[in-house]
Order: sequence, then C-alpha cells, then structure tokens
Amino acid sequence: MKILITLLFILCLNVTAFGQNQSTAFNDHLASKKAEQEKKQPIFLSVGLLDIHLGMTREEFLKKLPPQYSLTKTGGQGVKESFIVEDGRAKNQGIASVFFNNGYVNYVSKIYLSAKHAEPYQIGDSLSSLIQTITEKEGYTATVEARTQTNESDTVHTIYISFPNKRITISAFDIKGSAKSFQINESIGSLD
Repeated sequence: MKILITLLFILCLNVTAFGQNQSTAFNDHLASKKAEQEKKQPIFLSVGLLDIHLGMTREEFLKKLPPQYSLTKTGGQGVKESFIVEDGRAKNQGIASVFFNNGYVNYVSKIYLSAKHAEPYQIGDSLSSLIQTITEKEGYTATVEARTQTNESDTVHTIYISFPNKRITISAFDIKGSAKSFQINESIGSLD
C-alpha cells in the first residue's frame, strides 16, 4: 500500500510539474507573439488631428499635416532635421516636436501641458489621464526616474516615466530672470 501511495504521489507531482511547464511554455509563447506583433506594428503618437508613426516618410508626414498646422524648422540640415508643429487655431502654439533622420520620422514629442504657474490640479489631471491612457490601452507598466540639472542661470527638475514604446517627461523650469514654468510631454522614438 505504501508503494502505491508513493507512486500516486510521484505521479501527481509529475503531472503538476508537466502542467506548470506547459503553462510556462504557453505564457512564453504568448509573450513572444506579443513582442513579434509589436515589432511589426508601427508606434503611433496622436498629435491633435495628426497621427504620426515612427518610420513615416517626410512626404507622408507633410501630406497628413492638416492645413491649420504649420512647421517651423528648429535645427538640422539634410540628413537630420527637427521641426516644431504649431496649431494656427491656438495662436500658433507649439503642440509637438518632430525629428527626421534620412527622411524618416525617428522621434516625436507631444506637448500635453505647458504653462507658467500651472495649477496643481491641472498638472495632476493631465498627468493622471495620460498615464491611465497608456497603461489601459497598451497594458504596460512604467519605470520612473528623476533628475535635476542646475547651472548658474537655471534649474530644471525632470521626472521620466518610461514605458516600452513611450516616455512621459515632466519638467519644472526655474530660470533666473523669468517666470517659473512647467511642461508635460509624451514622446516616441529616439534622438540617436
């Protein structure tokens, strides 16, 4: 009888281990498929009326640019160029920065909130809705990093909230001789 109980116990352990291995293998397979799909799907960022994706050609970007939006070149020549996207309906307020490398979009930064003397509620509300949108739509968790940069004329406090495909940047600027200001951006891509 002891031998039979021992054999049943060993059999149960093996079946449980087999089931766990199958479950682990299945979960690994699903994670692999999700990563594969993410590589195939372009990474988008909606900027006002414009959906921009990494790898978009400059010509495609210009065709999609709504007539009320304008571009102001901020840097680069030839291979690497950068632009500010402005909305003419909002007194030419900058709503995003777009960087091209070899004629393709390689970085986009959308301005969510830019204000002098921003109200704490406004900051919290903007940040909360942005993070909630990313975590609910894409199902990712984030890593958080904080930095402070100081020189003789200004101090910038920055918090980076990084997701696998996007980053939220929260910056508080204290520039001597100027008003303090605050900005929240969402970005995709790399400046490299």
